[in-house]
Amino acid sequence: MKPLKSISPFSSWMLRIGLLIMVVALVYPVLSNFDISNVNHILSAFLMLFSIMLVIGGFLKNNTITMISGIVIMLLCGWLAYSYNQFSILNRDFVAFLLSGTIGFHFLANGNK
Repeated sequence: MKPLKSISPFSSWMLRIGLLIMVVALVYPVLSNFDISNVNHILSAFLMLFSIMLVIGGFLKNNTITMISGIVIMLLCGWLAYSYNQFSILNRDFVAFLLSGTIGFHFLANGNK
């Protein structure tokens, strides 16, 4: 059975939109009580910003914004997974940050393909 290469652009857009929805669900409770002196709150705001930039990067021919957003999302998700959950694998937020970071890694590796 051959892979369906014709739906690859659609699947990339589904990953972008799914990541944005997941980040909004993860970060909204933090941003609703935003404290500028808390580093994790600032990093959560950057995660939201770079998730939006990942969606915007999909409309551009250049891969730069997509790849930069991918690496920043991957790094921020790794840090936030550690700082909020201390790598408790059974924690739902840890798994969500892990999946978000994996999607960021996908876009770092593939760009706008």
